[in-house]
Amino acid sequence: MIVDIKQKHIDKGRPGSKDICAVALAVWDLGFEDVDVGNKYIRVKKDGFWISYRQNTVVMNFIGNYDQGITVIPLITELTDTTLGFMV
Repeated sequence: MIVDIKQKHIDKGRPGSKDICAVALAVWDLGFEDVDVGNKYIRVKKDGFWISYRQNTVVMNFIGNYDQGITVIPLITELTDTTLGFMV
């Protein structure tokens, strides 16, 4: 999954939020039904199923800086699919 975190996501996002931080807003723009940004994984819901993507170092550093109020810049990164979850 390619995630394009734009300045609008950084400006509108809420640091520390699992569903409306800058990363979550960028993932929402990809059209998923639900988004949950955790400490190590980003979970997305599509067609009733949850898919977990492992955060790479770039995303983990971005989130850490963003949550601490450190200036971050837009970035494009790729996350790899790790697991398919259950239907809810």
